[in-house]
Amino acid sequence: METPASNCSPKIYLMIENPSKSTSLGPIFRCASAFGVKIIVVVGYAQCSVDGSHGASRHLEIIPFPTAEQASQYLRDECGCTSIIGLLGAAPGDYSEDGSLVVARNALAELSTFQEEAEVVLGTSYPIHCYDFSKTGNTCIVLSRLRAGVQLTLAQHCDAFIHVPHIPLHCETVPPPLLDIHSTLSIALFHASASLCVTERWFNGHKYDVENLAKTQRDDLDDMKSLYRLEQKQGLEEAIEHALDYNSLAALLGAGDDESS
Repeated sequence: METPASNCSPKIYLMIENPSKSTSLGPIFRCASAFGVKIIVVVGYAQCSVDGSHGASRHLEIIPFPTAEQASQYLRDECGCTSIIGLLGAAPGDYSEDGSLVVARNALAELSTFQEEAEVVLGTSYPIHCYDFSKTGNTCIVLSRLRAGVQLTLAQHCDAFIHVPHIPLHCETVPPPLLDIHSTLSIALFHASASLCVTERWFNGHKYDVENLAKTQRDDLDDMKSLYRLEQKQGLEEAIEHALDYNSLAALLGAGDDESS
């Protein structure tokens, strides 16, 4: 296991909740790897779906913890993180340098468009371009798989909150956020890596270049499973085609019997 605290160069970490082994974190892994993240701390299961990672998951170390408290303690003690920052997603028109209130609502920490008396204020969230990552040292960005907000269990361990403002739609109701979590994460990681001088991956054309790694036994097993599924699919298609041909022939013979009778 890497011991980041011993390295002087700043590092970026991610913390996310993974309540199920079937949770798809592939696109998030791809974003993280592109911007030089090496370790992702998950609260919940270590196993997850990596569909959409395009091999980026092999460049990441996934460290699971049963609780957010244990995860945050590891980040501070072992990784030397001086700042744990909650990413609340996109915020239409929220460019104010003074920030916006963060409230507890429906088990989430969210930006407050209007504050109700019963809501608990958790802190202030600042637009991503107003947050100075250069003063934070090793930094962990906490995010949710949802479009906006962070689970309260994770938000309670955050030192600060950030959001990605964008031009809102013109509508009578409260405008919805137009950016998904992968877009807001990429924007946040871009700002953080630029401020902390974390090296991004090189571009190969219009995509980040992910160098090839030596195949492992796990990769060979995955290839065998894929080949087995392909053979099963081809066998099923042949069986269906044979059944259709047989039924067509049977129907033709049946029609001939009817005419002769």
